Amino acid sequence: MKHNPDEMVVCIVGLGYVGLPLAEAFARSTSVIGFDIDVKIESGCRTAVGGLKVRCSTN
Repeated sequence: MKHNPDEMVVCIVGLGYVGLPLAEAFARSTSVIGFDIDVKIESGCRTAVGGLKVRCSTN
């Protein structure tokens, strides 16, 4: 089975020191949803991954 990166979506739960770089790496080739319960981390995610295909959320 072949996967088309344009159709895939990866979800990263926890955008700390491991999750955020992981989200950035995946975002280079596919869409990413990043989730964290900490609002400060979620807003930092928006700044850190500007221009990449990452949606950051706390809910």
